[in-house]
Amino acid sequence: MPAFPSSPTVGQVFQSWQWTGQRWDQYPPSGLVTSVNGRRGAVVMTVADFPELQTALDGKVNRTGDTITPGPLVIRGASGAGLFLDTTGAAVAAFSFQRNGLPRWQIEGANPAMETGANLGSDFRLWRYNDAGAGISVPFWVRRNDGATRVNRIGVGAAGQPDLNLAATANIATSCGSDVIYGIIINATAAVALNAQAFQNSAGGIVGTITINTASVSYNTTSDVRLKNDALPFTGGREIIDALSVEAFTWPDGTAGIGLMAQDAAPIYPPAVTPGQGEPGDAAFRPWSLDYSKYVPLILETLQDAFRRIDDLTARVTELENRIRPV
Repeated sequence: MPAFPSSPTVGQVFQSWQWTGQRWDQYPPSGLVTSVNGRRGAVVMTVADFPELQTALDGKVNRTGDTITPGPLVIRGASGAGLFLDTTGAAVAAFSFQRNGLPRWQIEGANPAMETGANLGSDFRLWRYNDAGAGISVPFWVRRNDGATRVNRIGVGAAGQPDLNLAATANIATSCGSDVIYGIIINATAAVALNAQAFQNSAGGIVGTITINTASVSYNTTSDVRLKNDALPFTGGREIIDALSVEAFTWPDGTAGIGLMAQDAAPIYPPAVTPGQGEPGDAAFRPWSLDYSKYVPLILETLQDAFRRIDDLTARVTELENRIRPV
């Protein structure tokens, strides 16, 4: 046994023993920590004694102005992890990307000042800033109430590089209105003929374009002689035109129309008809349709034939007139 002090006070610790007032007991009691990092006896533990805890506290941000240096911030969780930005007042909840303290981009997700009920306000917005840190515009905006999305500009217009490449089965839907509300607007960038839209086949070859100039629009389909084989004169236009039945009708909304019936026209000249499927009212209903431009070559040939006949008849009439003209 060690040589204990002769007049100890209650609770006094000597080496690994403590005076209870009646006897010296081992300290700390059995089952408790007896040493920490080489220190024995009455040990006061600090965060430094737990390196993993110290690391966690070093990365904790819980006050205004706190930073994590040098970063990065990693959030992990066995059953999911998340980062929540919760604004309880009028402040905006947003992520700001900065350089030397000046904002460059900001992702905004909650703006209480803009909330007016009916799920309005607190839209998802991406802001961009200039070199001085002043806001320029919102190039990307998604409304919270209906999910409508506005994109200021897509791509940089590099030749041969698609700026928006959709999946093969993707659909694009839009709405249009009256006056100056249009579904799609394509602006010309110069006062010359420009390609507004191109159509490609599965091999990537151009099969048609829509071009615009300062005053008109042209709808072009491929007609390159170098892509056409076995060309021969065509003389059957009149028979096809004569077989078609032009009819007056009324659309379901009451609008009057004049034209052909696709199902009746299909066996007469199939290239002009695209078959549909289903019945009106079916979920997968697709109406039969006609491309009237496919009849233009037939009409041209028919007119040419008519002009030849007119010229021939005119010549005969002139000849007869000359024969019966008095001398």
